[in-house]
Amino acid sequence: MIAVSVDEGSLREVEAALLAAGQNPKAEMKRVLNQVAGETEKKLYQKVMETYTVKRRAFPKDILKLKKAAQSNLKAVILVQSGPPALRRGFKVKKNGKKKAAQAVVKKNGDMKELVVDGRKAFVTTMHNSGEGAEDHVAVFQRIGKGRIMKQPGSHSRASGKRLEKLRKNDHRAAIKELFGPSASKMSEVMFLEMYGDVGRVLLNEMQKAISQGGKK
Repeated sequence: MIAVSVDEGSLREVEAALLAAGQNPKAEMKRVLNQVAGETEKKLYQKVMETYTVKRRAFPKDILKLKKAAQSNLKAVILVQSGPPALRRGFKVKKNGKKKAAQAVVKKNGDMKELVVDGRKAFVTTMHNSGEGAEDHVAVFQRIGKGRIMKQPGSHSRASGKRLEKLRKNDHRAAIKELFGPSASKMSEVMFLEMYGDVGRVLLNEMQKAISQGGKK
């Protein structure tokens, strides 16, 4: 959740100035807040797409939702609700030669780097699903133990039913886990922090413009 609002001190000053200009302070502040929040929403989306290698299917435009300010609540909110996308599905990833070690770059100004965590390289592979109509799952994984099942066995595990339960009891060391990239909310938060000063200046300028123009557009 990203909030665009006016701090209490500035709120009182703007309210007094608008009253002196014969305007409805809350109505005018609501208009300005929603205008700036709408512009911020668009710029935030553009900034994420310009900065990260995230694919549009993992960060579609409608992933950002603007909850407008009201006269009773002078705060506009940009909601970002999404879990972290699978690394291969959401970002730029490629196999590195015959070893299939995964290389990825999350930010566009970065280089392709091998994914190594705790000394273990990640790799791109296919998990074969069982069951009629089930599709195979190609993703980036990392070995984290010597076991034979995934960290969180699910539809990608060959084992099922009693066999899976037996594997769980006899082997507590998970074999591999799937790697995920940063979530839409995290990327948006990072970008908004970079934009924060500019958003504040735009909001202040628009408030001053409303005062000088007597609240007229």
